[in-house]
Amino acid sequence: MKRLPKLIYCVFPINFFISHRLPIAREAIKKGYEVHLISTKGEGEEILTKEGIFFHPVQITRSRKNPIQEIKSIYQIYKIYKKINPDIVHHVTIKPVLYGTLAARMAGVKAVVNAFSGLGYVFTAKGVKAAILRNVIKLAYRAILRHNNLISIIQNEDDRDYLISKTIIRKNQARLIKGSGVDLSIFKPTVEPSGIPVVILPARLLKDKGVIEFVEAAKQLRRLNFKVRMVLVGDVDMGNPSSVSVGEIKEWVDDGYVEHWGFKNNMAKTLSEANIVCLPSYREGMPKSLIEATASSRVIITTDVPGCREMIDKNNPNGILIPAGSSIALSDAIIDILSDKKKRQIMAFNGRKMAEKEFSINQVVKSTLKIYEDLLN
Repeated sequence: MKRLPKLIYCVFPINFFISHRLPIAREAIKKGYEVHLISTKGEGEEILTKEGIFFHPVQITRSRKNPIQEIKSIYQIYKIYKKINPDIVHHVTIKPVLYGTLAARMAGVKAVVNAFSGLGYVFTAKGVKAAILRNVIKLAYRAILRHNNLISIIQNEDDRDYLISKTIIRKNQARLIKGSGVDLSIFKPTVEPSGIPVVILPARLLKDKGVIEFVEAAKQLRRLNFKVRMVLVGDVDMGNPSSVSVGEIKEWVDDGYVEHWGFKNNMAKTLSEANIVCLPSYREGMPKSLIEATASSRVIITTDVPGCREMIDKNNPNGILIPAGSSIALSDAIIDILSDKKKRQIMAFNGRKMAEKEFSINQVVKSTLKIYEDLLN
């Protein structure tokens, strides 16, 4: 009897795997793969069991302050790879890519897929410390990503060209897949809510997501007496050095500048309650929140930076691009869109068409499974 090909995902945390990679794993199982997940323990383990995915918990920290713990994490991944002897492993985001690829080379794994969901905080942060860490990570990438049977998935052209130009990845090993996809049957056009317009920023509440600029834009709109509800959708992430604090959010809410709806599981419903979706980020891979917004026929405002600029169709605009770091440009764009209902309707229609053409989850699943097949053949 022919053995099933073994596929291991290495993704932290579990809920990120479920929200961004579960449809691919589900289809892989249908195609005959035995699927495993390496991640930290947390909410969602029961979902893995129902889906028929084998779970292998490891201990891993968000920071890099304890070198001994980092070595232990790599060794834990290595032991799992040696025990299972996978045909292919798929790492997602910086730490799994670095640690997982090193463990895969040590364990003699035949094929490796590395997915870069943006280049992360270290590539947007400023200052001497960030620059040093950036150079260290570049060197680590160059040293580790020398697996002959390896494919790197990059979500936007800017990141792809950067990684190739810095000789971090080889050109012939790079594949462009725009984001994690969207289920067009769940995220679909709905009628805009009536009443005072609602503008949401759906993201982890990090400074490099543009949260400060969003709040400053809210203050500017109040000074202009422009009626709008500015809403933060998401939670703080204290493991990230860019996170805003709970105290800051409470102060903004208490002063009436913004509302805070917290983390939402049902984003389709949340988007239906908004008129505009903003993400004034400093850099992204390909933001899932904006992909979901375009599929839901919501006009978007985002920044002219890698990963965000690709979300605006230049020929059939579905939103507005603004400079990163400009709260004035953000407030002006909000006024522009909310003051012209016909323009907003045209942009919303364009967004849905863009999502249907470029971001369907079926396209992402098909492209990813084709990579698996190419590596295994």
